[in-house]
Amino acid sequence: MGGDDDDLELASSTLAAARLVLLSTSMQPALRRRLLQLPCAVLALPPRAAVERDECWRNAASTLCMLSSSKAGISSAESDALDGGGGGGGGGGGGGGACASLAAPMLIDATAAVLSRWSCSDGADEIGDASGQRASQIAHLLSLLGSLSLPDGLLPDPGSGAAAPAAAPAAAATKGGTSSRSGRRAHLLRLTPCLIECIGQPAHLYANGPLPPSVSEMAAAVRRLLHMVAGELRLE
Repeated sequence: MGGDDDDLELASSTLAAARLVLLSTSMQPALRRRLLQLPCAVLALPPRAAVERDECWRNAASTLCMLSSSKAGISSAESDALDGGGGGGGGGGGGGGACASLAAPMLIDATAAVLSRWSCSDGADEIGDASGQRASQIAHLLSLLGSLSLPDGLLPDPGSGAAAPAAAPAAAATKGGTSSRSGRRAHLLRLTPCLIECIGQPAHLYANGPLPPSVSEMAAAVRRLLHMVAGELRLE
């Protein structure tokens, strides 16, 4: 048991170190991208393995969301920690911006994979009796995404011809306008198809009586994000 605790502590400390290094201004984009693969790999763990490493998985989700945001959104205490507690605030901001431009698309892709795997799961798959714990993890990730505010223009407008990490919903082209598709909530617009696929899924959980509380929590989180998308598109 102690060995498992040591492994989890090592993984958590490695993620914390990666977060600090990723905000460095001296790192080449290719190296920064490779280091970002660390939290992405944790998010990509099979569901049961993710549940067994719950704290590490949640830390990876928090790390990717924090690195995807503008540094202006980080608390002063956290900002001081990221800067090493002393001057260089301007340099840290530049590192944060460079990191966000790489981290946000990777976060979207990782989240899309998590949501798709959840919506396609069935009672005989690898989640099994860990469905409730997995739903709690995903609800945590959705909460982070709902609080995430991207720097304006960080993600390209899908209609601009630039490559996008996930397909934006067609509705975005009607009322939301370019600013919605490349603005502070652009990550939610790109995740809308995956969020919609999660409604009423996995079907076996909805067919077997009352939902576990964590699954209800996740369903509520999905609805909340979809309402936020509708607000961005001025549909409600």
